[in-house]
Parts: sequence; structure tokens; C-alpha cells
Amino acid sequence: MTNPIDNPRDYDTIYLCGEPSPGKCLPLDGAGNPKAWDKKKPSGCSGAALTFEGDEVSKFSVALYFWEREHFEEWKTWKRLLVSPTEKHPNALEIVHPSLAELPTPVTAVVVEDVSTLNPDGKGGWIVKIVFSQYRKPKPALATPKGSDTKPPGGETPKSRGQEMISQLTNQLGKMM
Repeated sequence: MTNPIDNPRDYDTIYLCGEPSPGKCLPLDGAGNPKAWDKKKPSGCSGAALTFEGDEVSKFSVALYFWEREHFEEWKTWKRLLVSPTEKHPNALEIVHPSLAELPTPVTAVVVEDVSTLNPDGKGGWIVKIVFSQYRKPKPALATPKGSDTKPPGGETPKSRGQEMISQLTNQLGKMM
């Protein structure tokens, strides 16, 4: 998996339907894996009963920075990907970017919510902002926690700092007796 320290240029481009974005892709804003929780707090009580209602769809923006003539020429062609869906082409768009791929639940398909005009950055470059919403087929997802775990879902975890300290103290106490 790539990282921005060793491969910063991998983060400079997003791919929509396999086509690289023009100019430079600035850091994504707001991409994540939001969760939906129903919180039921009884009157006069502290704490609440929580029911997991599923993963929300991610809403995020991408800013593309243009500073050369070729970026504007490439934009004229690339922006055709950002048009509204039609009966003939109703599907979401495949999206690829390392930041989206590295999320616990990767974002791989999107719909376009908004596209701004080209705006000057005051330093000779221009920026266009695109707002995307993640597309993901709905699936059932309800869960109500009944307590807490010391292990992550699906596997073992190294001892926590507190568990490690308890083990060390127990070992030291055993040696003293």
C-alpha cells in the first residue's frame, strides 16, 4: 500500500472511470467512514442505549489545482465525467485515490453532487471544487452493543498498556512470595 511520505505523487491524482484528473488533486476534504447510531437516552439517566444502524455514505470534496494551459485543455475533456446521470448512463462512477482506498471501508464508487466554477487562487493558479457522495448498495445492518470488548472484531490484539502493567505487577508479586 502506498503512503504520502514515500510516494507523494500518488496522491496528486484521482481517477474517475479510469481517467486521471487534470492538474493536481489537493488533499481530499471530508472523506471517511461515517457511522449511523440511534441513541436512546432515558430521562433522568446518564448513558444511553446505542443501536448501530449501518454505515452512512461518505460525502467529501476534491479540489483540482490548475496552473498550466494543458490543465485547462485536459479539464475540457475530463469534466464530461461529472455530468448528471441519465437513463442511458444511470450508474455511479468508479473512483480511485490512495486516501479513499486506505479507509477501513474503501470508497470505490461515487456520484457527483456539485461542481464549482474555476476560481483563481490569487497566486496565478485556478481551483475547481467537486463534491462527491459515496455510492454503495444498501444492506441490512443493525446491532446493539451489550458491553465492551478487549479484542477488535475478528481477531486477537496485543495486550493493552493496562493489561501489560497488570501482568508485570502479577509477575513481580509472584517473585516476591
